Amino acid sequence: MRGGSAQREDGYEHRDFVPGEMLRSPLFPDLELAVDRIFSPPLVEELMQADREAVDRLKQQITQERERADRLAELLRERGLDRLGIEP
Repeated sequence: MRGGSAQREDGYEHRDFVPGEMLRSPLFPDLELAVDRIFSPPLVEELMQADREAVDRLKQQITQERERADRLAELLRERGLDRLGIEP
């Protein structure tokens, strides 16, 4: 992989990059990029699939929490504690 450093007569700097190497941006000191990610970025389809999977996991968690809350509400109703002194 080739990139910047060692200036040549055409004005460009050339440098070999090593897979696994991390690059730090001179403009953004907190930004580090993996050489592998720059020269072989993920496919848009892969990113979209990962996002869909994350959304599906969150939906599943919401459903589980809703079911848990419903079970707790039913238990409280059975024990006569559903209103806790609050009138509807």
